[in-house]
Amino acid sequence: MMASQGYSVYEGFMVVSVLGYALLTLACIIGMHLSYKQAMLCDTDKIIRVFGHVPPSWKSFIRPSPRNLNYLFLMIAASTAVPVKIAVVTSLHVLAIIICLIPSEKLLSTAVPVCANLILRVLGLTVRQHGERLSPRKVPTVAVNHVSYLDIYVLESCGATPLSFVAKKDVRDMFLIGQLARAFDCVFVSRSKCPKEREEVVGKIRDKQERVMSGSTQFQLCIFPEGTTTNGTSLMKFRKGAFESLLPVQPVKLAYASDHCSYTCLDLLCHVLIFLALACIEDMHSDVYWLPEVCPSDTAASTGEDLADATRLSIARATEPELCLDDEASFEAHNKITSFLLESTPRSPARHTKED
Repeated sequence: MMASQGYSVYEGFMVVSVLGYALLTLACIIGMHLSYKQAMLCDTDKIIRVFGHVPPSWKSFIRPSPRNLNYLFLMIAASTAVPVKIAVVTSLHVLAIIICLIPSEKLLSTAVPVCANLILRVLGLTVRQHGERLSPRKVPTVAVNHVSYLDIYVLESCGATPLSFVAKKDVRDMFLIGQLARAFDCVFVSRSKCPKEREEVVGKIRDKQERVMSGSTQFQLCIFPEGTTTNGTSLMKFRKGAFESLLPVQPVKLAYASDHCSYTCLDLLCHVLIFLALACIEDMHSDVYWLPEVCPSDTAASTGEDLADATRLSIARATEPELCLDDEASFEAHNKITSFLLESTPRSPARHTKED
């Protein structure tokens, strides 16, 4: 009788598993179809037809031509490899969440790079490091150009020193995500432009940097001073908040082999599905360049803006091809090009010209 019950439980588990996987596969197929349709809207030619050129503030966000995407291949991948990758990556994320809920920085510092590496391997992305990563006690902050949602995984996979990030204070109270962010000793800030709140943000960041240098936290501070992602060909103007402490910074340049790693214009889920499919056939690797530290004393930087500019220049000139310094690009411009490309009926050139 017990054996019969045990078999029934096992049989029930298998039925639920198969049904769940079938539903996941169906969701991937539908999602990939919708992702392809959205990607086809993100065509630079559409911008040129309306404006006659790409507006200067939009150049950092244009995507590779969608004509290179093969619909049949994407749908085959959606019904085979993509569901497997999603299932495995989801399991690894659950494992990472469980580990992060254990209040032990030593355990986290060991587990985080391992989990990040495993997730990247399943996704199909390899990481190549160049240069020397400096001690957090010497350089409490690393500043990185922002290209993809994959950036965090790539950086966390790079060594025994885990990284924490600057996040909106609303994230602190989110279910699971908030617990993860607190476990990573993230800095929670308000994005308000109020001078008083801005001073509080600078103070929180400086406190974090000082704790890193004193060794009271193992999580080195990592910032994306552009404030949004680009297509990897340029650098936006850096926000100066994290530089106002005038402490040493290690610049880091991220470069991806595939243009499709860039997370611009597309919805996150659409980008993830297309990336998972293309990773089956394309060379998906990321190069991480750990650059020499930038010190205020070495660069004659007397303000946070000076230090931010020196760090930005170091990243831009790190390797060939150099990144373009794009002072016209902005978070607002990113939103505008996304809205323009994804809306079904493009607005008139006059209206866009006025807004830009």
